[in-house]
Amino acid sequence: MPRLCPPLAVFLLSLLLPALAGAQVISGTVLNAQTQAPVPFATIGLPGREVGTVADELGRYRLDAAGAAPTDSVRVSSLGFRPRHLTLAQLRAEPTVALSTGTVALREVQVLARSAFRRTHTLGSVSKANMAAIGLAAGELGAQIGTIIRLKRPPSRLLRAGFFVGQDAGATVTCRLHFYRLDAKGWPTDEQLLDRELIVRAPVQRGGSVVFELADEQLLLAEDFFMAVELLKWEGEAAAEDGLVFGSLLGSTATSLYYRRTAQVAWKRTLLDASAADVRPILSFFVTVQD
Repeated sequence: MPRLCPPLAVFLLSLLLPALAGAQVISGTVLNAQTQAPVPFATIGLPGREVGTVADELGRYRLDAAGAAPTDSVRVSSLGFRPRHLTLAQLRAEPTVALSTGTVALREVQVLARSAFRRTHTLGSVSKANMAAIGLAAGELGAQIGTIIRLKRPPSRLLRAGFFVGQDAGATVTCRLHFYRLDAKGWPTDEQLLDRELIVRAPVQRGGSVVFELADEQLLLAEDFFMAVELLKWEGEAAAEDGLVFGSLLGSTATSLYYRRTAQVAWKRTLLDASAADVRPILSFFVTVQD
């Protein structure tokens, strides 16, 4: 058989490598199997790997799976739908994914009349100080960061949630709020306390505060919880290209900051200095409740 001369072989290889690299980027759409409507902000990722992304409001996604094998598993999910598991090869062959609606199993929640909630107060940190650079990168879709909120008198009705950012007015934040159950050791789990997605949008106010009004959602929380923020959109003239930087303090409080790059990996706790285990960043996250 004829043999390729070395210069030609190198030339063909140089053409082939970009094609192989491009094959690891999969673009597609997540749809509702019953209605064929797009599933906004669905999560797509490789379980146990920091590889993932989030669809936009039209269900469109772009997954960069560089370094993954064709047989690796991909999980496509959205709250209120049954998750689907496919191999990377299957997703590449059929990038349009249909999710079927499903029920979310939650613990029984006691229903109380609104008149039973009379005291209104704010929990968490409401300082706009920025003593540590902590945030979410604009292109890091699917990453989550948050802190533990401890209720004074449960059950409590959630009125609003918010945080402080380093930027001033002139930008708008769209994010997904997560309320996770804590385990026996006080660490956040993957178990959601809500039975539906909570996609919220609000402008950055003067002074850097971002407040989401939640009273109409009728959310009742009966235990301490972990509140996490997942950045979906960061737009406006004052929106920094590098992402969203939260207000934060340094302290020795027992409340720690947790984060994860994708929803498919375990939570990590952040300490600023391993030699100073009692010095921890405190996110300026807060909620206003009635009890």
